[in-house]
Amino acid sequence: MDPISAIRRAFRPGGTAADQSCSILLLERQHHFLRKEAIRHAAERAYGRSFAPGSPTHFVTQSSSTFVKLGEDSIHILQTPTPYEAKPYEVRRRGDSRQHQWRDHRGHITFEIWNSSYPMLHAYRILCPLVEELLSDRAIGVFFPRDNYFFPHDGSALDHFRRLSS
Repeated sequence: MDPISAIRRAFRPGGTAADQSCSILLLERQHHFLRKEAIRHAAERAYGRSFAPGSPTHFVTQSSSTFVKLGEDSIHILQTPTPYEAKPYEVRRRGDSRQHQWRDHRGHITFEIWNSSYPMLHAYRILCPLVEELLSDRAIGVFFPRDNYFFPHDGSALDHFRRLSS
């Protein structure tokens, strides 16, 4: 079974992002702090609308963590200059020989949807465009912690995002 089918199957039919963890992580070779303006511009490209300061429904705010307000939903972005605390052997057991790349990350950025009553698949569809816009050469891959799937940033991560978003 391909990873996207497994992710879709893992969602409980009645489950929502509010009662399940819905996050996506970018694993980085070296941590690079994303400034508010870079996130705002990425959100504008990802969602096709303005996130200019002063909007009551679509905006980006940043302090110790960052929030992207998207209508009724909020995306929490947490940037961390340390490796993600998961067990690489658990990630590797998915049978993909590229999983060894997991060990090379030194920082991560977590994207988590808040305040959502959508089904999990729809919540991922909200997160994926923003993560895709911020995916750069600094990233070694994308990790879905709830389902324990790691996609190396070799082009396959973008393919999986597009399949998940369709």
